[in-house]
Amino acid sequence: MSSTEPTPKPNDILSGRGNGVNKHPGNLNFRKIVESYKHQYVVAIKCEKPAFSQLIVKKVQSLSPPGRFLKKDASAGHWYELSPKEALTKTRQALREGAPTISEGAPTIDEEATPDLPESGSGETEAETPKKVIKKAPVSCYIIIITPVIHHYYAGR
Repeated sequence: MSSTEPTPKPNDILSGRGNGVNKHPGNLNFRKIVESYKHQYVVAIKCEKPAFSQLIVKKVQSLSPPGRFLKKDASAGHWYELSPKEALTKTRQALREGAPTISEGAPTIDEEATPDLPESGSGETEAETPKKVIKKAPVSCYIIIITPVIHHYYAGR
């Protein structure tokens, strides 16, 4: 085994299956970190979700000693470090585990919370542009979309 091949340390996250990987101290700590962000992740809007996996990966890497994401090469029998993309993928997967159970309890906007929008050509100016709230968004993450009202300025001229 060469000196460049990583040897698992206590803060490393090991990829794989079985009790050896699951009971590794780094994996136990990783699951605690993931669990602390999981509810926020589940109720976040899609564009916010990547930030959670990036935050967790950085948190692992900022430990002392720094945590790494490792995987064992089955044919060669040695550990290698996952790419940053693979580390993020593993973290996103961990965040999604059990997500349906969490999201079932998340509050959502009911039908009455969505304002009535005026019909096209109702005479509203652009300054009075209505805002539309997307239904079924988690209460903590209202999505506001500005819907411009199209006017026919040349009609009747």
